Amino acid sequence: MSMSSSKVIEFLQENPDAERILRHALEWEENPDNKLRTGWTNYDVRARRTDVDKLVFADIVKVSLQTTKQTRFLLVDGTAVREALSAKASQVILEEEKIELPKDLFSVIVGYEDIKEILKKSLMSDRPVPSLLVGPAATAKSLFLEELNRLPGSSYHLGSSSTKAGLTQFLLNMRPRILLLDELDKMSREDYAALLSLMESGKVVETKFGRRSEEYLKVWVFASCNMTKGIPPENLSRFPFQFHLREYTPEEYTEVVTKMLTQREKTDPDLAKYIAERLATLTRDVRKAIGLGRACRTREEVDQLIGTLKKYKGLSTTND
Repeated sequence: MSMSSSKVIEFLQENPDAERILRHALEWEENPDNKLRTGWTNYDVRARRTDVDKLVFADIVKVSLQTTKQTRFLLVDGTAVREALSAKASQVILEEEKIELPKDLFSVIVGYEDIKEILKKSLMSDRPVPSLLVGPAATAKSLFLEELNRLPGSSYHLGSSSTKAGLTQFLLNMRPRILLLDELDKMSREDYAALLSLMESGKVVETKFGRRSEEYLKVWVFASCNMTKGIPPENLSRFPFQFHLREYTPEEYTEVVTKMLTQREKTDPDLAKYIAERLATLTRDVRKAIGLGRACRTREEVDQLIGTLKKYKGLSTTND
């Protein structure tokens, strides 16, 4: 192991939350679609600017572009980061630590208490038990994935992503303990094959420069899709737990949004309830409510932004 990778490991021992940032950064930089870009932002790696700054001060990340509008970053030594993350992932597998579940896991989700219990039991099992959530867009299935994404070692992957790197490279870069697959019904043939291998045996196969290599990962898979049509039968059969969810009623949506904004976004309770009630007749998309909660501080601002969204068809009475 190089001195550079040792420095990264030492930093991660003192700042364990930085591991996810580095995995996202590595994935971004190794994505061919980003080859001509000047670097990533803290939003690209789903991190606060202050956390990225810590990596800059440690000489693990460098500023690649700075203007009055934005700051972009790059890893100082991508190879060292990959070595460090691989070593740390191997250590986690050897330790076989139990997944610790926060007491408020799924608390923002209205109903589905039986599904919540089953998912928690699968997380605590000794061996992975894959689960699939099926239903219209912007329903409880999205919230389930959002909640699972709070767990240490979880990584989110969009099945419809146009990245050329694919699921195999994602798995090797991120080495997730919990894989969250959104839009399972929109994955490529190659990604379905990679997922099947992972779920059958834990094997991840990579062919690069004419050479074939295999790695084994112990991964809990939680996936979601709008419909199961189009998913290869062999992949579908690997999900012993499949749940078909209906869309929320306006009353349930109001309760969900209020909880999500107050508990996860720390929005003022009165404003959270106002946003929920205003949106309940316009959409079932919780993400739109989160956007309003982050952008607005008063009811007047909420009304103004909703008016603008309606003007430019940014809201819908359907779940498209």
